[in-house]
This record gives sequence, structure tokens and C-alpha cells, in this order.
Amino acid sequence: MSLSGASNPAEQAVRRVSFVTAAALAWLIGVSAEPALAQRPDTALVRIGGAAPINAFVAYPAVKGKAPAVIVVHEWWGLDGEIRSVARRLAAEGYVAIVPDLYHGRVSYDPEQTQAWSRALAPESALADLDATMAWLATQSRVQAGRVAVIGFGMGGTFALEYGIHEPSVRAVVMFYGVPITDAGLLSPLKAPVLAHFGQLDEATPEGMVNQFRMAMSTAGRGAEIHLYPGAGHAFMSDAQPTFQPESARRAWARTLAFLQKQVHD
Repeated sequence: MSLSGASNPAEQAVRRVSFVTAAALAWLIGVSAEPALAQRPDTALVRIGGAAPINAFVAYPAVKGKAPAVIVVHEWWGLDGEIRSVARRLAAEGYVAIVPDLYHGRVSYDPEQTQAWSRALAPESALADLDATMAWLATQSRVQAGRVAVIGFGMGGTFALEYGIHEPSVRAVVMFYGVPITDAGLLSPLKAPVLAHFGQLDEATPEGMVNQFRMAMSTAGRGAEIHLYPGAGHAFMSDAQPTFQPESARRAWARTLAFLQKQVHD
């Protein structure tokens, strides 16, 4: 996730940490960085849904023709510049990437405010917005039918897993942190394979909970690739946060691209 995705200088200043390590710089300019400006994919803000429409940010691959799609579920900050940069990076890998605005226009970098928003966001409302996103993708001539994955970060990781259970046509689920489901009975409807990334030091999702998730997926007979990153905490993918862990972020992103290639792109 890249600072270069911030939409204006003020937003960059808010999200930027006061220090940048050599490792962080290597991440920013390395294989995981956003495409150069001349190579950036086309993007658009679209209106989707029926009676209660929402906005969504879409990034398209530079190569024309049909492509698989990835629904990107944002963190508790909202539809901000950093999550848009994730969509651009996925588009650079050949996916139509769409980020629905689950907060319906609200963005904040105040943790207390965003925590309140995330707690107030009813799961049925979020799933309805994701349903609208899936329906929109089905109408798009540039999207390959039946090839849609969902990926989420933090709060979005939780909803990515829940949406994989809710919508059987999802081809793959990728969680970056978030709260996993540890009840095997609730996981039994899940058809899509799951790739999950957790930081070993994440207090929100302790190692014991990750192990319970692993066991529940096994009990439910569902395919899962679950990684625990030593020395990493919550939001280890975010180079705009002091929790950024560049080596874990690099490994997690490489695994994610390989997983999507196998489950959705091939």
C-alpha cells in the first residue's frame, strides 16, 4: 500500500509517518510499488447499486480486453488514497479492481471516529453493498464472467471472508488481518479457497485466534492458506503507519499475487 495513492498533499501529510527507514524506501521503490505515472491504469469513480446507490473506485488494466476482477474492501478509514493505490496495483497485474465505498462518502484518519463507524456498520449493509458491486461487475464488458475474487484489509478483511461465505460465486478470498471466523459451522458454506495474512504481534487478532481459525477451516473441510508473520503487528502492510513491516508486506503481497494468479487469473 503506497503513499503515492494519496489524493492530495494534505491527505499525504496526515497519513505519513515522521520517519522513513531504508527498508521502507526499498518497499516503496521495489516490485510492490505503484506503476510509474505513464503506466498507471485507467481509473474511474462509478455509481453502483439500486435503491441505495454508492460510489466505487475502479482501476482498469492497461491491456484492453476481458480480465478477471477483484473486489477490494477498504479498512476502517474509508475509501481513501491508500486503498485506491491497492486497486491500481492490482490493475497493473491484470485485474479490474473495484473498491466500493462502504461508508457512503465518509473518510477519516481519526482512529476513534473510524472505530465508531466500523462498529456501527451493520454486516447486512456491507454485504448488500458488496452484492451491488458484484452485480455491477456482471454488467461490465471488460470483466471475465465468473472470475471475481475479494480481498480486504483490517475491517475489510473481516468482510472479505464474510462475503466469501455469503456469495458462492466468489472464486477466492484474501484476508489481510481482520477478525476471522472460528466457528466451523459458519464456515461450512464457504466454497472459495482462502489466503489469510496475520501479524504475530497483532493484539486485535492474537495468535491463539489465528490458530482457532486454522482449526475451524480444517474442521469445515475448507481450503485455507494461513500465514502468521513473525515480528509483524496489525496493519503491517501500510507504509503510512508506524506498524509497517516491509519484509512481511513484501512476502504477503507476493503470496497474494501468486494465489490470485492460480485461483482467478489462470
